[in-house]
Amino acid sequence: MVAQGDRPARSSCASRFDQKRVETRRLQSERHVERIYRLGPRLVFELLDEIARHHGLDADLDRRLARYAALDPAILRAVSADRFAPLPLHTVESDG
Repeated sequence: MVAQGDRPARSSCASRFDQKRVETRRLQSERHVERIYRLGPRLVFELLDEIARHHGLDADLDRRLARYAALDPAILRAVSADRFAPLPLHTVESDG
């Protein structure tokens, strides 16, 4: 019997599967953000505003926007923080 609040140990296979699923979701989100960004600042604003209104995050969003707006673009470029990392490469093993 498992005590209340204790969770049974997860297999490493399930854990790897969950990690892969999270990584895949993040990569999809990055690609979506790239597409939305190319559509212009108005669409980015509308998305952020919709999320803030839906979740009651107006003040938090305003603080974060001010902080991000104050970042130095030259420094972001210098440390490659102005773009997403390239898509990961996967090795394909052959049978012989």
